[in-house]
Amino acid sequence: MSEPIYGNTPPFLGAKNGTMEDIEDADVLVYGVPWEGAVTWGDYTGCELGPKVMRLSSGRYSGYLPELNHIDVFEHLQLADLGDVDVVPADVDESMRRIQAFAKGVWKTGKFPLALGGDHGITYPIVAGLAEQHPGKKIGILHLDAHYDNMPHHEGAKYARSTPFARLYEHEAVRNESLLHIGIHGPRNKPETGKYAQESGAKTFTINNIKEASDLREFAADLYEKAAQDVDMFISLFAVTCWMSPLTQAAQSIRMD
Repeated sequence: MSEPIYGNTPPFLGAKNGTMEDIEDADVLVYGVPWEGAVTWGDYTGCELGPKVMRLSSGRYSGYLPELNHIDVFEHLQLADLGDVDVVPADVDESMRRIQAFAKGVWKTGKFPLALGGDHGITYPIVAGLAEQHPGKKIGILHLDAHYDNMPHHEGAKYARSTPFARLYEHEAVRNESLLHIGIHGPRNKPETGKYAQESGAKTFTINNIKEASDLREFAADLYEKAAQDVDMFISLFAVTCWMSPLTQAAQSIRMD
Protein backbone atom coordinates (compact mmCIF):
# COMPACT_ATOMS: atom_id res chain seq x y z
CA MET A 1 0.00 0.00 0.00
CA SER A 2 1.28 3.46 -0.89
CA GLU A 3 2.12 6.07 1.73
CA PRO A 4 -0.67 8.57 2.53
CA ILE A 5 -0.87 11.68 0.39
CA TYR A 6 -1.00 13.70 3.62
CA GLY A 7 -1.97 12.91 7.20
CA ASN A 8 -4.22 9.86 7.21
CA THR A 9 -5.46 10.50 3.65
CA PRO A 10 -4.68 7.67 1.21
CA PRO A 11 -4.11 8.09 -2.52
CA PHE A 12 -7.34 8.02 -4.53
CA LEU A 13 -8.70 4.50 -5.17
CA GLY A 14 -5.52 2.82 -3.98
CA ALA A 15 -3.36 4.64 -6.55
CA LYS A 16 0.38 4.83 -6.14
CA ASN A 17 1.57 7.98 -4.37
CA GLY A 18 2.82 10.10 -7.25
CA THR A 19 4.36 12.61 -4.87
CA MET A 20 6.88 9.95 -3.75
CA GLU A 21 6.88 7.24 -6.42
CA ASP A 22 7.69 7.13 -10.13
CA ILE A 23 4.63 7.71 -12.33
CA GLU A 24 6.06 6.60 -15.66
CA ASP A 25 3.93 3.44 -15.79
CA ALA A 26 0.71 5.23 -14.72
CA ASP A 27 -2.15 5.56 -17.19
CA VAL A 28 -4.29 7.93 -15.10
CA LEU A 29 -3.02 10.91 -13.10
CA VAL A 30 -5.25 12.04 -10.23
CA TYR A 31 -4.86 15.41 -8.54
CA GLY A 32 -6.84 17.46 -6.09
CA VAL A 33 -7.85 21.11 -6.37
CA PRO A 34 -8.93 22.10 -2.82
CA TRP A 35 -10.46 25.41 -3.83
CA GLU A 36 -13.54 27.31 -2.68
CA GLY A 37 -13.85 30.77 -4.16
CA ALA A 38 -16.54 33.42 -4.05
CA VAL A 39 -19.72 32.21 -2.35
CA THR A 40 -22.75 32.73 -4.57
CA TRP A 41 -25.40 31.81 -2.01
CA GLY A 42 -25.51 31.39 1.76
CA ASP A 43 -22.21 30.49 3.38
CA TYR A 44 -19.09 28.52 2.56
CA THR A 45 -19.85 24.85 1.87
CA GLY A 46 -16.49 23.31 2.72
CA CYS A 47 -15.99 22.07 -0.83
CA GLU A 48 -12.26 22.74 -0.55
CA LEU A 49 -12.28 19.53 1.50
CA GLY A 50 -13.59 17.62 -1.52
CA PRO A 51 -10.27 16.07 -2.60
CA LYS A 52 -9.56 14.83 0.94
CA VAL A 53 -13.08 13.42 1.44
CA MET A 54 -13.14 11.70 -1.97
CA ARG A 55 -9.78 10.08 -1.28
CA LEU A 56 -10.92 8.86 2.13
CA SER A 57 -14.23 7.58 0.72
CA SER A 58 -12.49 5.85 -2.19
CA GLY A 59 -10.82 3.48 0.26
CA ARG A 60 -14.06 1.49 0.33
CA TYR A 61 -14.07 0.87 -3.42
CA SER A 62 -12.33 -1.49 -5.85
CA GLY A 63 -12.16 -1.39 -9.64
CA TYR A 64 -14.49 -4.38 -10.05
CA LEU A 65 -17.72 -3.72 -11.99
CA PRO A 66 -19.83 -6.87 -12.28
CA GLU A 67 -22.51 -5.07 -14.30
CA LEU A 68 -19.95 -4.32 -17.03
CA ASN A 69 -19.04 -7.88 -17.94
CA HIS A 70 -17.18 -8.33 -14.63
CA ILE A 71 -14.40 -5.95 -15.62
CA ASP A 72 -11.76 -5.00 -13.08
CA VAL A 73 -10.62 -1.55 -14.16
CA PHE A 74 -7.33 -1.88 -12.33
CA GLU A 75 -6.33 -4.84 -14.48
CA HIS A 76 -6.22 -2.37 -17.37
CA LEU A 77 -5.30 1.00 -15.83
CA GLN A 78 -2.66 2.06 -13.33
CA LEU A 79 -3.47 5.18 -11.25
CA ALA A 80 -1.06 7.63 -9.68
CA ASP A 81 -2.14 10.37 -7.25
CA LEU A 82 -0.14 13.59 -7.59
CA GLY A 83 -1.50 15.25 -4.45
CA ASP A 84 -3.08 18.71 -4.45
CA VAL A 85 -2.51 21.98 -6.25
CA ASP A 86 -1.11 24.48 -3.71
CA VAL A 87 -3.86 27.09 -3.99
CA VAL A 88 -3.81 30.34 -2.03
CA PRO A 89 -7.21 30.83 -0.33
CA ALA A 90 -6.88 34.62 -0.06
CA ASP A 91 -5.63 35.17 -3.63
CA VAL A 92 -8.02 34.18 -6.42
CA ASP A 93 -5.85 35.26 -9.35
CA GLU A 94 -2.76 33.49 -8.02
CA SER A 95 -4.77 30.35 -7.32
CA MET A 96 -6.17 30.33 -10.86
CA ARG A 97 -2.62 30.74 -12.19
CA ARG A 98 -1.36 27.84 -10.07
CA ILE A 99 -4.24 25.56 -11.08
CA GLN A 100 -3.64 26.34 -14.75
CA ALA A 101 0.11 25.70 -14.45
CA PHE A 102 -0.43 22.42 -12.58
CA ALA A 103 -3.07 21.28 -15.08
CA LYS A 104 -0.80 22.17 -18.00
CA GLY A 105 1.93 19.98 -16.52
CA VAL A 106 -0.49 17.07 -16.24
CA TRP A 107 -1.79 17.56 -19.78
CA LYS A 108 1.82 17.60 -21.00
CA THR A 109 2.33 13.99 -19.89
CA GLY A 110 -0.28 12.75 -22.37
CA LYS A 111 -1.82 10.60 -19.65
CA PHE A 112 -5.51 10.55 -18.68
CA PRO A 113 -6.07 13.28 -16.05
CA LEU A 114 -8.65 13.14 -13.26
CA ALA A 115 -9.06 16.34 -11.23
CA LEU A 116 -10.93 16.33 -7.91
CA GLY A 117 -12.52 19.63 -6.87
CA GLY A 118 -13.14 21.98 -5.38
CA ASP A 119 -15.84 24.38 -6.61
CA HIS A 120 -16.88 24.82 -10.24
CA GLY A 121 -14.55 27.78 -10.70
CA ILE A 122 -11.62 25.37 -11.21
CA THR A 123 -13.06 24.36 -14.60
CA TYR A 124 -11.70 27.37 -16.43
CA PRO A 125 -8.00 27.15 -15.42
CA ILE A 126 -7.95 23.39 -16.08
CA VAL A 127 -9.22 23.87 -19.63
CA ALA A 128 -6.97 26.92 -20.07
CA GLY A 129 -4.04 24.69 -19.11
CA LEU A 130 -5.00 22.30 -21.91
CA ALA A 131 -5.19 25.18 -24.38
CA GLU A 132 -1.81 26.50 -23.26
CA GLN A 133 -0.23 23.07 -23.71
CA HIS A 134 -1.68 22.75 -27.22
CA PRO A 135 -1.54 26.24 -28.77
CA GLY A 136 -3.51 26.74 -31.96
CA LYS A 137 -5.74 23.72 -31.30
CA LYS A 138 -9.51 23.91 -31.00
CA ILE A 139 -11.30 22.32 -28.04
CA GLY A 140 -14.80 20.87 -27.72
CA ILE A 141 -16.44 20.29 -24.33
CA LEU A 142 -19.04 17.87 -22.94
CA HIS A 143 -20.37 19.53 -19.77
CA LEU A 144 -22.65 17.30 -17.67
CA ASP A 145 -24.35 19.33 -14.96
CA ALA A 146 -27.72 20.62 -13.79
CA HIS A 147 -26.58 24.24 -14.12
CA TYR A 148 -24.99 26.35 -16.85
CA ASP A 149 -22.40 28.07 -14.61
CA ASN A 150 -22.07 30.77 -17.26
CA MET A 151 -22.81 34.03 -15.46
CA PRO A 152 -20.49 36.87 -16.58
CA HIS A 153 -19.47 37.47 -12.95
CA HIS A 154 -20.70 37.22 -9.38
CA GLU A 155 -20.64 40.64 -7.73
CA GLY A 156 -17.53 41.44 -9.76
CA ALA A 157 -15.80 38.06 -9.20
CA LYS A 158 -14.92 36.62 -12.62
CA TYR A 159 -13.80 33.22 -11.31
CA ALA A 160 -16.70 32.38 -8.99
CA ARG A 161 -18.33 28.96 -9.15
CA SER A 162 -21.17 30.36 -11.28
CA THR A 163 -18.88 31.81 -13.99
CA PRO A 164 -16.43 29.28 -15.54
CA PHE A 165 -18.34 28.77 -18.77
CA ALA A 166 -18.62 32.49 -19.36
CA ARG A 167 -14.82 32.53 -19.30
CA LEU A 168 -14.67 29.49 -21.61
CA TYR A 169 -17.07 31.11 -24.11
CA GLU A 170 -14.50 33.89 -24.33
CA HIS A 171 -11.46 31.64 -24.77
CA GLU A 172 -10.16 31.56 -28.34
CA ALA A 173 -9.26 27.86 -28.09
CA VAL A 174 -12.82 26.76 -27.30
CA ARG A 175 -15.16 26.16 -30.23
CA ASN A 176 -18.45 27.18 -28.64
CA GLU A 177 -20.50 25.28 -31.22
CA SER A 178 -18.81 22.13 -29.90
CA LEU A 179 -19.51 23.04 -26.27
CA LEU A 180 -22.46 20.98 -25.03
CA HIS A 181 -24.32 21.65 -21.76
CA ILE A 182 -25.93 18.29 -20.94
CA GLY A 183 -28.50 17.53 -18.24
CA ILE A 184 -29.50 21.13 -17.57
CA HIS A 185 -32.59 21.40 -15.39
CA GLY A 186 -34.25 23.19 -12.50
CA PRO A 187 -35.03 26.73 -11.34
CA ARG A 188 -31.58 27.34 -9.85
CA ASN A 189 -30.65 28.31 -13.39
CA LYS A 190 -31.42 31.95 -14.09
CA PRO A 191 -33.42 32.94 -17.20
CA GLU A 192 -30.44 34.76 -18.66
CA THR A 193 -28.14 31.72 -18.45
CA GLY A 194 -29.94 29.90 -21.26
CA LYS A 195 -29.73 33.09 -23.30
CA TYR A 196 -25.98 33.40 -22.67
CA ALA A 197 -25.44 29.82 -23.86
CA GLN A 198 -27.53 30.37 -26.98
CA GLU A 199 -25.84 33.65 -27.87
CA SER A 200 -22.39 32.09 -27.48
CA GLY A 201 -23.26 29.26 -29.87
CA ALA A 202 -23.14 26.55 -27.19
CA LYS A 203 -25.72 23.75 -27.38
CA THR A 204 -28.10 22.74 -24.57
CA PHE A 205 -29.47 19.25 -23.91
CA THR A 206 -31.79 19.26 -20.91
CA ILE A 207 -32.54 16.43 -18.52
CA ASN A 208 -35.72 15.81 -20.53
CA ASN A 209 -33.70 15.24 -23.69
CA ILE A 210 -31.86 12.49 -21.81
CA LYS A 211 -35.02 10.97 -20.32
CA GLU A 212 -36.79 10.94 -23.68
CA ALA A 213 -33.92 9.35 -25.60
CA SER A 214 -35.09 5.96 -26.90
CA ASP A 215 -31.53 4.61 -27.00
CA LEU A 216 -29.11 6.13 -24.47
CA ARG A 217 -26.04 4.63 -26.11
CA GLU A 218 -27.02 6.12 -29.46
CA PHE A 219 -27.81 9.44 -27.76
CA ALA A 220 -24.39 9.48 -26.04
CA ALA A 221 -22.65 8.64 -29.31
CA ASP A 222 -24.42 11.56 -31.00
CA LEU A 223 -23.29 13.93 -28.23
CA TYR A 224 -19.75 12.62 -28.65
CA GLU A 225 -19.87 13.39 -32.37
CA LYS A 226 -21.23 16.90 -31.79
CA ALA A 227 -18.49 17.74 -29.27
CA ALA A 228 -15.80 16.34 -31.57
CA GLN A 229 -16.99 18.26 -34.64
CA ASP A 230 -14.40 20.62 -36.15
CA VAL A 231 -12.10 20.45 -33.12
CA ASP A 232 -8.69 18.92 -32.48
CA MET A 233 -9.58 17.53 -29.05
CA PHE A 234 -12.41 17.51 -26.58
CA ILE A 235 -12.84 17.02 -22.87
CA SER A 236 -15.62 15.90 -20.54
CA LEU A 237 -16.53 17.75 -17.36
CA PHE A 238 -18.76 16.17 -14.72
CA ALA A 239 -20.33 17.74 -11.67
CA VAL A 240 -21.40 15.70 -8.63
CA THR A 241 -24.57 17.08 -7.08
CA CYS A 242 -24.32 18.09 -3.45
CA TRP A 243 -26.82 15.54 -2.14
CA MET A 244 -24.48 12.84 -3.43
CA SER A 245 -21.35 14.44 -2.00
CA PRO A 246 -22.24 17.10 0.58
CA LEU A 247 -18.74 18.54 0.91
CA THR A 248 -18.10 18.70 -2.80
CA GLN A 249 -19.18 21.32 -5.28
CA ALA A 250 -17.70 19.49 -8.23
CA ALA A 251 -15.68 16.46 -9.16
CA GLN A 252 -14.30 16.68 -12.64
CA SER A 253 -13.19 13.95 -14.92
CA ILE A 254 -11.21 15.37 -17.79
CA ARG A 255 -10.76 13.49 -21.03
CA MET A 256 -8.82 14.34 -24.15
CA ASP A 257 -9.46 12.34 -27.30
